Amino acid sequence: MVHLAESVDLPAYLREGCLNHLSDLGGFTAVVSEELRRGFVRNRVAAPPETSNLFRKVHGGYLMYLVDVTACMAGYTLGKRNVTQQASLNFIRGVEVGDRVAVEARVLHDGSSTALVEVRIVDGDGRLCVTAEVGLFFVGSIDPAALPPEPYFPRNPGVVRRPRASAECLPKTTKGGPSTPGAPTGTWCTSPRLRAFRWTPG
Repeated sequence: MVHLAESVDLPAYLREGCLNHLSDLGGFTAVVSEELRRGFVRNRVAAPPETSNLFRKVHGGYLMYLVDVTACMAGYTLGKRNVTQQASLNFIRGVEVGDRVAVEARVLHDGSSTALVEVRIVDGDGRLCVTAEVGLFFVGSIDPAALPPEPYFPRNPGVVRRPRASAECLPKTTKGGPSTPGAPTGTWCTSPRLRAFRWTPG
């Protein structure tokens, strides 16, 4: 089968959208992007203690999350918005908590409405731990002139430095106001080109 990965730098609008997949979803702050190119993504993470299962190994659900998000990023590099349609995983070797693993996703097939992505998780010693095939469904093309999708939570620390807010951006609090304990706050950009709500801890 032909691999579609190309050694071409991604346009900024695709790169930023890919990196926004690595948001702080339920504490998955440790995942960072190591390589992004068309049809190929490599993320890396040292699995934190809270991912442990009963046997002191990394929980399979966490590994499935890594597979899913990395596969979707690979689909995004093709310039297409996508969702996961199906996934098949093979757990070959347990992953030690704290081990720094690499998660690589490579597009095998880029169709008109779907893509097939191969994903591998390799531990710090280079041993294969998980293999997966993920089917993606394309829900639309990415407009280069549009803002990349903004995650509900901020990007993971260390993924990439976020741009400073422009002078057109004004402080804003979400519904419920600042008196609501834990209410998220952020900045609402009034510029049509910059309009997005960026979340910060409340």
